[in-house]
Amino acid sequence: MAKHRSRPTRQKYSKTAKGLEALQMKVAVQNERITGLEEQMAQLRRGKKRKAVPNPNRRFMALAETLAAGEALPDSKKAEIEVDVDEEVESMIEVGFGLEDESEDFMVVTKHYQRTRSVQEVKNHAESKI
Repeated sequence: MAKHRSRPTRQKYSKTAKGLEALQMKVAVQNERITGLEEQMAQLRRGKKRKAVPNPNRRFMALAETLAAGEALPDSKKAEIEVDVDEEVESMIEVGFGLEDESEDFMVVTKHYQRTRSVQEVKNHAESKI
């Protein structure tokens, strides 16, 4: 037995040691949990936006696919231009017939609206005043 250690002193030391071990375990568990959550946050955090680089070979890849399929290539001078027209734009197309000048059979007037990414029309205040 130690010289200056009485029984109550040893009991206090042992209780303190047990409590300290329990606290150290609790701290270790909490630290592990914190590191796991930080890793999850790092995975979920949005990265830096990068500018999309268009593929310059896309035109030639489409050409190779049509050649592989054996389809005839459209003549570039006679190729038809396909235009995707919305119902709203289609309703805005006005057709007028020229009665005085018979050289023009008809005239097609289309109104094109500038749209945002969310497909909303951009309002032009100069045109609305006319």
